[in-house]
Amino acid sequence: MITKQQRIAGIVLMLLGAYVTYYALIELNIGTVREPGSGFFTLICGVGILLLSTILVVLSFKNGVEDRPLWEKGGWKKPLLAIVVIFA
Repeated sequence: MITKQQRIAGIVLMLLGAYVTYYALIELNIGTVREPGSGFFTLICGVGILLLSTILVVLSFKNGVEDRPLWEKGGWKKPLLAIVVIFA
């Protein structure tokens, strides 16, 4: 079951993918498959993000969402510790 937070992340990633795709098409030189330009890989990544996040959002509306808390009780301690260790 897809959670409410995953649906929101899918929508945000859809917007990001749409922006990256638009930017690659308008501002960068795509080139060809034999001679790719600076926007070729950017376009592929943008379309990939857009496609996968669209699938996530469509499935979340089709199957419904489960409303559960983002963190279980005390479940935030280990990620916080990892972030502190990385910055230390």
